[in-house]
Amino acid sequence: MSINEIFKDFSSVSNADWMEKIETDLKGKPLSVLTSKPEPDLEIVAYHHGDNTIDNTDNGLSRNLSKANNSWKIRQEFSDNAKALKGLNEGVDAIGLKVNSETNFDQLTKGVQFDYIASDITFEDKHAALNTKIPSGSVLNYDVIGMNLTAGNWQAELNDFLAVYQKHNNNKSIWISGSIYGIAGASTIQELAFTIAHMNEYVQFLKDEGCSLAEINEGLVVELSVNENYFVNIAKYRIIKDLIQLVFKGYDSTYEIKSPVIYAKTNLRHLAQNDKNNNPLRETTQAMSAVIGGCDVLTVTYGQHGTTQEVERFERIAKNIQLVLKEEAYLDKVLDPSGGSYAIEAISKQLLTKSWTLFQEIEKNGGLIAAVRNNVVQNKIAENQKQLITNMVDNSSTFLGVNKHPNAVETWVDSTQNNAKKSSEFKALQPFHLENHFPNN
Repeated sequence: MSINEIFKDFSSVSNADWMEKIETDLKGKPLSVLTSKPEPDLEIVAYHHGDNTIDNTDNGLSRNLSKANNSWKIRQEFSDNAKALKGLNEGVDAIGLKVNSETNFDQLTKGVQFDYIASDITFEDKHAALNTKIPSGSVLNYDVIGMNLTAGNWQAELNDFLAVYQKHNNNKSIWISGSIYGIAGASTIQELAFTIAHMNEYVQFLKDEGCSLAEINEGLVVELSVNENYFVNIAKYRIIKDLIQLVFKGYDSTYEIKSPVIYAKTNLRHLAQNDKNNNPLRETTQAMSAVIGGCDVLTVTYGQHGTTQEVERFERIAKNIQLVLKEEAYLDKVLDPSGGSYAIEAISKQLLTKSWTLFQEIEKNGGLIAAVRNNVVQNKIAENQKQLITNMVDNSSTFLGVNKHPNAVETWVDSTQNNAKKSSEFKALQPFHLENHFPNN
């Protein structure tokens, strides 16, 4: 029996009838009780109807489902050879390495079989990036815009990036550190807009240097953060490639992108020192949302809180979370598992439209670099930080173990920080830890 035959005996319900029934069931309560705002400028309603199904083709875009399944790479970052080998033997299949001029790259990677895993290498300076022999399949991260933003000073130039890009032109080396915005406290709309504006600075620069869109597309890797809003995260990862496509179409309306690699990194801003055993629960839901959204590589971050043994345990849990999601929950089997959900499609549409509008606003005012130098980006993120703090302090949002249900057995750890501000050209983007702004009661 077909699906159509199953439903042939049931009469259809119009949207008007559906709304009337909802209002009847609410018994005088307003529809607003079925509406929530997980973030500023985002609204989620608890009722949907087929007549209001979101049409993804109204932007001239289609969901880019180039993968055969929903599999992803399990990534961890290493600065020690023995730990890297141990992680690879225990299920990690993507490693992140950070290299500076003092790093012995050969020693760090001894015994690592790069041909069988994914890898990315972050460079802190131009000299190391130019003089390190990079494995042929490794992704190279020399994101000068991101480095300057987190430093608060314009230290490395786009020409430095160009030298490294040309030196390693066989590697994917246009890394866009979009995660720094979310980790600093940006809303999802802000992070998406700033990320594609960040990317557009490189696209425009490389185009001016004679690179084709196809060449730029081939070298592109985008990393986004994963925050505490489960359904918003799913929508975020579903539409990031649509936003990238829109940027490329701005240069050539006929160009169809080849899917760039999308990295996901869980956000530290909702990890806590107090009642820290709740952190793996937050990491798990964040990881699930990124995977369901369709990320290609996932890093589950963990707080460096507690004794050495506790930190090692949290590191092991961070890896095992992904193994459970893949090997036991089988989240790698179904492609675009949230596709067709009215709620997810509605959030996706809001994110796509509103982040694109913010991106256009940034571009009209000179682009991301100008916005950074004028502290426009930083001030917008600070506004969202303020809202996150307000929501936590007045208990309109829940930070388990901090503002609600704190562990009375353990002594409260004062996590507030009074770091002296360093002299800088503009406000540096630094990790934002929400717990640090909660008064110790």
